[in-house]
Amino acid sequence: MLISIAARNYTTILALQLIHITEDSILFIVFLIHREIIGPFLVLMFINLYWKTQSGVKRVSVFSIFLICLLGMDLFSLMSGVITFLDWNLIKAGIGNLAFLIAGLGLSRGIMYLKQEPTKYGKGI
Repeated sequence: MLISIAARNYTTILALQLIHITEDSILFIVFLIHREIIGPFLVLMFINLYWKTQSGVKRVSVFSIFLICLLGMDLFSLMSGVITFLDWNLIKAGIGNLAFLIAGLGLSRGIMYLKQEPTKYGKGI
């Protein structure tokens, strides 16, 4: 969770020259909730569902559903005036969210690898 929040903040810092965040305090709170709570929560839900799903087709559908959810949240932020992008593109936002989901999968795979118990092969000699 901390890594996803840090990654999200890093991308926000990189994009500060490209966005203008609203001055309205309520909409700014919505922006923070979107960036710091809902986005990482969706990624955690995606990771859990992805690893519990056995079928490749279901994994692709889970991936696409969560990608659409993240893009929908970006579109909602844009349409409601929470964020004003100077040069926004749906494809660039999709690539960013795609990278966010893939990074979450990679980090979870690494954690699963580190949590593996060592085998006892060859210790009986």
